Amino acid sequence: MNLIGGKVKHRKFGQGVIVEVRDRYVSVDFNGVIKIFLIETLETFFSFEDENVRNAAREAANDIKEKKQSQKITEEKTKEELKTVTTQASFYKDGIKYERVITFIDPAPVYLNSVNKKDRELVLEIFDACDKETQTLYKTFEPKMIYPEFTSHSRSKYCVGYLTKHLGVYVFRVFSRNDVYKKRVRSGITVMESNTAEVLRALQINGRFYYFSKNISCSNGYYNNTDRFSKWRGSKSVTNVLLNRVACNCDCGYLNGYVADNNLNIMTSKYVRLLLLALVNNKAEIVFKNKVFASTAAISNLADYLEEFSPKQIDFACKNDVINSLPVIKNLGLYDVPILKEMEKIMRERGWYGSIYRYLIRTFKELNFDTSDLMKRLVRFVRKVEFLDTDIYYDYISAISHQNGTTIKDFFDKDYIERHNVLLALRQRRYTLQDEKKYSLVAKELSWIDREYNGYYIVVPKNIKAFKEEGDIQHNCVYQLGYYNAVINKRSIIVFLRKDKNLPYVTIEYDYETFEVLQARGKYNQRLNKDLYQYVVDLGKILFFEKHSMQ
Repeated sequence: MNLIGGKVKHRKFGQGVIVEVRDRYVSVDFNGVIKIFLIETLETFFSFEDENVRNAAREAANDIKEKKQSQKITEEKTKEELKTVTTQASFYKDGIKYERVITFIDPAPVYLNSVNKKDRELVLEIFDACDKETQTLYKTFEPKMIYPEFTSHSRSKYCVGYLTKHLGVYVFRVFSRNDVYKKRVRSGITVMESNTAEVLRALQINGRFYYFSKNISCSNGYYNNTDRFSKWRGSKSVTNVLLNRVACNCDCGYLNGYVADNNLNIMTSKYVRLLLLALVNNKAEIVFKNKVFASTAAISNLADYLEEFSPKQIDFACKNDVINSLPVIKNLGLYDVPILKEMEKIMRERGWYGSIYRYLIRTFKELNFDTSDLMKRLVRFVRKVEFLDTDIYYDYISAISHQNGTTIKDFFDKDYIERHNVLLALRQRRYTLQDEKKYSLVAKELSWIDREYNGYYIVVPKNIKAFKEEGDIQHNCVYQLGYYNAVINKRSIIVFLRKDKNLPYVTIEYDYETFEVLQARGKYNQRLNKDLYQYVVDLGKILFFEKHSMQ
């Protein structure tokens, strides 16, 4: 008897109807909600109204067991044929010398500790199906490596994400190539080790997200040639890699043409979950159809609060490029595009990272201020000032929050720049020996940033005293407002840019994780010219790239 149409009853989900049979799996409709089960588990988790349906399920389960036994030997032979090819001898290609090239794309065991017991068999089947197609997928992997000129051994990384489909389940797979190289004027580029591996698999089963990554490790900047790519390990969150390109290698329905795109610098932590949701969720689909998914700002945490907004609100925000202002649209019903774009500008201009709104929320809560109308106040404030200098305003919020008698109105004073300068003169941070010890440890971790690059010296201050010296010469608040604490707490990285190695020139604050520019000022807090500021932004991208190549 055909199982399709058979009525069953699940212990938890109640009455259901079998609507599809595919390989070892059946899809059961519980009043419009589709769940996937292994055929072998039907008799365990279901009761049957019709004895014929029970017998059909039993026969199907027996057939699958026999097939599994006969396929086991074949699969082992297939895995042997897929063994990694390792090139040990050095060779030249396109003017680059390669001393060691390794490809890690072997089938690997998968640890299922993070997987729900009911889904484990399906996950194993999906991984087996993935392994059989790895070689074919790998042939489409064409990394475009970049080798910036550094004085020491450096690392270049290129990652491509593929959306594939196995056993009816979408799987997002990432291939990564890492090159450890040195670049010299006379000898050119020498790649000391080039290794390629599939490093990430992400999927969604019955509403659950599963993320698996290979055990990647490095020591002293060099990748260990041990078994770091030999195991798939599950986790609750996705491993954060920077995707250089995304490709679609399957029929992904209404998302076809929206996923397969050459979008540079997409963070997997902000992309993967939204992509998997978009395959089954119309609100997430709207984001992709409006082609704003490549923007880190646009998709940051969007998957977590997607249900808070209507499709109309999401579509409006996407079409008008104001997706970060969704809370404003929701809370105030504000559809004024110019003011929303101004709010977006505040968050994005000059590399500003994060939301002023969220920073104010945190500050207000620390001061026990009412936050209920904070967004309205911020919108009115933006309208009131001709231009919001985010660097100075950030410092002003920090300074005003430490003053006695501060009121809510003080935070939205249109003369905030003048008040900032007055407060700065009144406030002087003191640091302790404990602060110095804590900072020294973090500074040591960041010592890899120190270098000469394109005519400038990049310097990480070695101690807190260096902050004071920089602040005194540059006439800025890098010491007075205690920016070393932001480094200690790993919120920011302070970098000194110099023409002369011993003469301050530009003071830079990067975000600790993303290396986005938070602030970059010359002497007397002067703004940088367009070319110099672009240099600072590009430097941040290089440092981010190198940092994640080491991970």
